[in-house]
Amino acid sequence: MFPLIYVLHNGNLYGMEQMALATLDGLRDEFEPYLFAPDGGVIKEALKMGISAQPYSSLTDLTIKLWLLVAAHRELGFIATDLAHSFSLIRLNFLYRRKITHLHMVSNGAEDSTYSKTGKLNNRDVTFVALSESVREKLIAQGTRHERIRVVENFLSEKRKTELPRRMPFTTNGVKKIAVISRLEPVKKVDLLLDALDFNPELSSLEFTIFGTGSQFETLRQRALKNNPNVHFAGGEQNITEKLVKADLLLHLCPAESSGLTILEALTADVPVLTADNGGIGSMISHNINGFSFRANDAENLARRLHELTEVSFDLLNAIAKGGRHLLNIRFSAENGVEKYRRLFTGQKAPTVDLARGKLIL
Repeated sequence: MFPLIYVLHNGNLYGMEQMALATLDGLRDEFEPYLFAPDGGVIKEALKMGISAQPYSSLTDLTIKLWLLVAAHRELGFIATDLAHSFSLIRLNFLYRRKITHLHMVSNGAEDSTYSKTGKLNNRDVTFVALSESVREKLIAQGTRHERIRVVENFLSEKRKTELPRRMPFTTNGVKKIAVISRLEPVKKVDLLLDALDFNPELSSLEFTIFGTGSQFETLRQRALKNNPNVHFAGGEQNITEKLVKADLLLHLCPAESSGLTILEALTADVPVLTADNGGIGSMISHNINGFSFRANDAENLARRLHELTEVSFDLLNAIAKGGRHLLNIRFSAENGVEKYRRLFTGQKAPTVDLARGKLIL
């Protein structure tokens, strides 16, 4: 059993950090998991799970911690989310020449400059893990070697799925209460919702609750107070998933994400989702089958879709919730996700999914 080291550039407990914990937890029977991250919630959660975790305060501090592990083991697995951390390990291994399976994670939320810089690892023994096909396409467009890229989408651990509460089935037509869970930054496009409400005053009958904080929080809140009193900004409240199951719909506005865990949690909770039809998330949702979609970055189309959903039948809403759970259990299962990482570390061919039967093809 050799060490599997996961280095995060963020110490919070958002999607990327939760996925790191799910990956380490899923592989801990075969590898010895180690987590390094800036001090924060992910370190505390890792320790609670029994995963060896240490905070680092700088790149130098991280390099020293990595050096101790590299020096002590002839074989290692390594996953990084930041170029500086990948290069830090590469420099260390010039000295020790260990057998290292090195994965570098790339998400859809990355800046365009990040995709081009990732190509600097082209001539290193590194496998790029893209969180969606759209990320893979962006990497190739920016010069990353296509044969080095593997797509592994996000997934929910079985433990997380059992922890989440579930919404009661719909008994009346139409949606009324809508949740938005997002960082309030320009790339997240939360302002698109306010634009849509301006297009269609009839949407004032809907109740929107926006969970999250960010640089746009006060600007958007003040705009809503003036023009959209049916939009409430709840900030970074605790136990958001418990509030999610009280909603009729999760609205996801950002067209530039891979497969956000918030979407997967909504599918688990039997809450229908409405997403932009672009990016990784857009590719995972089939309109009127396992969710609803609107034209990305189009406020008028979003307003039209929301208006349609105020009148949709409860039978369709229940069918959509069932379709979403089916999608989760097939494409985004923990079994599927963990198996793909396992095979990257063991050198086996990655499994595929039989969508009709809902099983892995090994």
